[in-house]
Amino acid sequence: DDDDDDDDEDEESDDSDVAIGELAKRRRAQKKATPTRKEASPRKTSESPSVVKKKKSTAANHESVFFETQRGKLVQGLLRRWWYAVDWPSAEVRAIVPEANYETLPCFPGVHVCTSGPDTGKLVDHRDHAKAPCFVNFYTMPTKDLKTLVATAYANQISQLRENEPDSHLLPILRKEAANAAKIDAAKADAEARAAVVAYQQNTKGRR
Repeated sequence: DDDDDDDDEDEESDDSDVAIGELAKRRRAQKKATPTRKEASPRKTSESPSVVKKKKSTAANHESVFFETQRGKLVQGLLRRWWYAVDWPSAEVRAIVPEANYETLPCFPGVHVCTSGPDTGKLVDHRDHAKAPCFVNFYTMPTKDLKTLVATAYANQISQLRENEPDSHLLPILRKEAANAAKIDAAKADAEARAAVVAYQQNTKGRR
């Protein structure tokens, strides 16, 4: 049997003189009498999964300081409706004609994908990521400018919703959110945002 042959390779030297048939019987009997031993768990390295997970969790906790600031809350509100205030990618980028053998990637205007030839699957991204609607880009803006974008986003969203669903229960909720955003003191929010950056740098110092 193949299994028995594999087991024979690990047998002590004194088993080599025993007839194959007898040895096979003995090994089968041992298997029935002795429970299979579990393989030893691999030794944990200095960067075990649990340590890595803990580090990621710690980093996330440090970064949460930005979300808790007034500017961070403005950014979170804008990210839920940025397309009502920000034109990204720009109309110029969306109008770029795909290169030869390329097509516009569906749902990603400004990104072209090669569909034939040796570069099939290659992407060409014409979008300006320095202006992309993401937390980092919005958070680095002065709060005064950020408030202007937030106000525009809410106004356009409310206008479109009122036109299409004038009785929507979301209208008073959106108006309240917009009013609360408008009340944020830009100067105080800027100072708080700077303090958050300093706190983050101190908490993460030496961890990288």
